Amino acid sequence: MPKTKTTKTTVSAMPIIALLALALISFPKFAFAQNFSQANELLLLSKLEQYIRDSSHLINKAQAMQRDDARYKFRYESLRQDLSEIAESIRRHIVRNQHDQTPRAILPLVKDY
Repeated sequence: MPKTKTTKTTVSAMPIIALLALALISFPKFAFAQNFSQANELLLLSKLEQYIRDSSHLINKAQAMQRDDARYKFRYESLRQDLSEIAESIRRHIVRNQHDQTPRAILPLVKDY
């Protein structure tokens, strides 16, 4: 019984099939890793935003301890405004709609406390 050429074709096609299979298997993992990384980033940004918002009670305590006769007084209201703007920016980034990425006006920080 003579050997057929399909055996040679199958053997020579094996490396190509193996490469295609490897590419198909690794692509979903790569896409999953990107989604997982983005989810982790958003989770950490959410925690950061919450931490900034929760710091208001510390600002209130520090302001209550400020001496009335201090030569240089810390500007707590400016600090509150800047932290609020930062927290809002983080929140907007987290919840923004990917289809609606319209530019917005950026307010400068006070940065003078």
